[in-house]
Amino acid sequence: MKKYQQLTMFGLCLFISMNLAAQNKKFNKAIENLISASLQSDSTEMLKQLEVMADFTNKKETELLASYYLAFGKWQFVLPQSNISPTNEEAKKLIRSAVADLKKCLDIKEDFADAYAMYLNCLYLQNYLEPSRRGEFFQKIPELDKKARSYGEDNPRVMMTVAQNSFFTPEQFGGSQSRAVTEYRKAIELFEKETVELPQPNWGHSIAYGWLANAFRYQKDPNLLKARELFKKSLELRPDFSWVKNNALPAVEKQIADILDAK
Repeated sequence: MKKYQQLTMFGLCLFISMNLAAQNKKFNKAIENLISASLQSDSTEMLKQLEVMADFTNKKETELLASYYLAFGKWQFVLPQSNISPTNEEAKKLIRSAVADLKKCLDIKEDFADAYAMYLNCLYLQNYLEPSRRGEFFQKIPELDKKARSYGEDNPRVMMTVAQNSFFTPEQFGGSQSRAVTEYRKAIELFEKETVELPQPNWGHSIAYGWLANAFRYQKDPNLLKARELFKKSLELRPDFSWVKNNALPAVEKQIADILDAK
């Protein structure tokens, strides 16, 4: 009887273990699908994958990270320039919802550095989407920035967010394009050292190269050749990065060609 009970318990443990492994595999696949859809700028697929991710927020073992990736997906959906307008009510709604997702994350795990960084990314979009509330948003940024850096000193996504803020903030308010370039490079160094595996956040390496390239493209003294080099590096990491492949890199190559033709 005792041996039978032991075998029954072993079988139950094995079943639970296999079930958890299958669920983890499914969750990781959902994360990969969402990231791929965002890089490919496939809005239809992104909405589909957001629905999939929302289901994982109802499970205790995936609630934290699913809420984070839900916010990530909403941020990525709104991020294209065509969506960032004070008249875009759907974009406002999505980013407000993303902020709610991130607050949920931080209620569960107060030291979640990636959640603070994503919260900052969402606030930067809200500044453009809801200009009448900019004062409210700017008041939140210093504390969120402090916590992101404190909990994520070696987190490349935190450093990438810091760099974005440095580049797009006017100099009179503390921004610096040259500092942003240094910070983007630091983010890339951290990405190259990162060993984090899914389901933990590990996205962003190709984006960091793309954003650094964009900094060289739009800085006061543009370096288009460097921008082209970095955009190509971004595509080496993620050939499906639509914004770089179909917009940024062709635009830079045209700028370079026009300058050469004019000589």
